[in-house]
Amino acid sequence: MAENPENQTQKQSKKEAEMQERLENTRRLSEQLATEGYVEKPAVISIVKANIMAFVTAGPIALAFGIAFWLMNRDVELWRAFGKYSLWYCLLLILTTVIHEGLHGLGWVTFCKEKWKSIRFGVMWDSLTPYCHCKEALSVWQYYIGLFLPLLVLGIGISTASLLTHNALLMFVGVTNIVMAGGDTTIAWLLTRFIGKKAKILDHPNQCGCMAFVKE
Repeated sequence: MAENPENQTQKQSKKEAEMQERLENTRRLSEQLATEGYVEKPAVISIVKANIMAFVTAGPIALAFGIAFWLMNRDVELWRAFGKYSLWYCLLLILTTVIHEGLHGLGWVTFCKEKWKSIRFGVMWDSLTPYCHCKEALSVWQYYIGLFLPLLVLGIGISTASLLTHNALLMFVGVTNIVMAGGDTTIAWLLTRFIGKKAKILDHPNQCGCMAFVKE
């Protein structure tokens, strides 16, 4: 059944309003930081390159845990185990996808002056991708904490639990969450050149990556 045209119009209007709010917030912060002596440095990447770098940066971590589990549990037929746990795997994947964005927000909100008022959650419906957006500019290490929290908790944390419990379901979920954090590790890679510098990091309003403001 086709969606009601009125509902489509309302969704589009809401999406445009949210984007306009982001752009206005970015403009205001950019002007404010410029008056404080910060120079804007782009830290963005194309979607194609981001997908490649996601596997380059997060892939080896996922592979390491996968190999470690296999070496410790060679008697487990992984494909058979995946078939057995496929329903639970799908349900946990949906749950951890939501928690992933919540952990980003939890990591960043600690350093936001306006706390949860500065954190926005939503879904890009055209790609069914949930997101977490921080409206405040943070230091590099503050931004890294929110960026890495899902990887540490849902990826490395669950994968480590799978090794300790020899649980194949946890291994599948943990390794998948490591791969899902590939976008985060890619952004972390983009920001490495600002480590040790007096910099502020702001989520880019409409591109893959961030806006870095450096006081030189």
